[in-house]
Amino acid sequence: MKIGLIGGILRDEIKQDLPGTLRRVAELGFDGYESGLPPTVEEATALRDQAKSCGLPLISAGGSLGNFTDVEQTIARAKAAGVSFLINFWSSADSSEAIARDAAQCNALGEAAHKAGIRFCYHNHDHEFLREIDGKPAWDRLLDAFDPDFVHLELDVAWVQAGGRDPVETIHQYKDRIALLHLKDYIDSDQRGSFCALGAGVVDIPGSVRAGTKIGVPWAFIEQDRPWKLSPWDSVVSSSLYLREWELLPGS
Repeated sequence: MKIGLIGGILRDEIKQDLPGTLRRVAELGFDGYESGLPPTVEEATALRDQAKSCGLPLISAGGSLGNFTDVEQTIARAKAAGVSFLINFWSSADSSEAIARDAAQCNALGEAAHKAGIRFCYHNHDHEFLREIDGKPAWDRLLDAFDPDFVHLELDVAWVQAGGRDPVETIHQYKDRIALLHLKDYIDSDQRGSFCALGAGVVDIPGSVRAGTKIGVPWAFIEQDRPWKLSPWDSVVSSSLYLREWELLPGS
């Protein structure tokens, strides 16, 4: 399994100097990059070319379903970006109607992506596991409504744990549906959003990586929504060193 980085924690650095930031991430040993999907074909093409020239190819890109209402244009942007994976980062999953609506849109996007040679994925948070819809977890309602041929999972291990489930067990449970992993850690399960560098928190990151590797997941991306005690760059470096200690990331 290759290890990449989603650039959220470095959002200010990326705005100031995208090429320099991507080159530095590549120097830390990361294999690829995940980002938001640019809003136009021209911007998507430019990001693809810039990332490639920096030695950190763009592997996946995503956004909210509100940005994907035009299926044909969304797929055109994804193709221009050269990504292998297109991600929906959010569903409210707060009612049967919302789940049916969002699943229908995801299924349509997934089928169109499949025809274009791209895998469409859904990225979870904790609320899908914590919320019940008609006596059943919203997570299960969503997975029942998704077409498994066209909608895959980008499983975020920290949000899985925050939702009360074991990430390693969950990876094995959904081994036939998981296409990507997000590696994320947090300090305190009772303090929502206490995201930290990998290895500084309570999530079993090595176990998650081993489980993902065992079921054949090709990519995992480090994600940290916001800094905790360290600066953004220190957090990224700390996560890379932790993975290197576990021999999960090549040395620079």
